[in-house]
Amino acid sequence: MPHPKMGKSRQTPSENWVKSPSWRECPTENPQRPRDSRPIPPLNLKRRFAVTSLAVIVVIALGLGWLLSNMLTQRMLQREGDVTVVACRTCLTTDHSGGCFP
Repeated sequence: MPHPKMGKSRQTPSENWVKSPSWRECPTENPQRPRDSRPIPPLNLKRRFAVTSLAVIVVIALGLGWLLSNMLTQRMLQREGDVTVVACRTCLTTDHSGGCFP
């Protein structure tokens, strides 16, 4: 008596295995539906949050870097001026030539 699921024609288990879909097959490789027929899904919330967070972090980092660079430049220039003044005063004091300058 034939098996009820196999119908009238009796198939061997190897034939059933060959005809059954493999676990390795990708569902997008269905020959009845082209790959590009699916619409592009909208940007999901996680991705939008990740992109926005990255943009905010980059903007904050660039702003703080610019502020730090300007502050360090100003401090270095101020310090360089102070050291130059001290060096000039020391030279004028040791040479006793300070009277030449008003």
